[in-house]
Amino acid sequence: MLDLEAKYKELQKLIERLILYANNGASIIVEGKKDKLSLKRLGVKKGVLCLKASDKNFYDFALLIKNEAVLMMDFDREGEKLNRKLTSELTQMKIKVDNSIWRRIKALTHPEVKGVEDLANYMEKIKNKILNF
Repeated sequence: MLDLEAKYKELQKLIERLILYANNGASIIVEGKKDKLSLKRLGVKKGVLCLKASDKNFYDFALLIKNEAVLMMDFDREGEKLNRKLTSELTQMKIKVDNSIWRRIKALTHPEVKGVEDLANYMEKIKNKILNF
């Protein structure tokens, strides 16, 4: 098990990977607007698309994705199911899908974090614990 500081550093590296993906043109797919705001607070300022907040059907939504998608669904059962479905559907549409960041963040934050919308607050909380230790 990682200590708090090591966990924080690994989470920071994963967020940096998300930012790099977005800066290189990949679409970061989240479920809703609160998820997008959480990622924005963490520095992911562009390329974030909200699946459930979109008024488009799935096919039209998929057309917004250029050629690569990083999935960042919630970490609950529904998010896992949605992640599998999106991976399958987007791969069939010849869109490269990366869900490795999602899997690792989920593993590092379980059971404290249930969704992407909680991630920024969680990062802030553990940063404060490290600084005040």
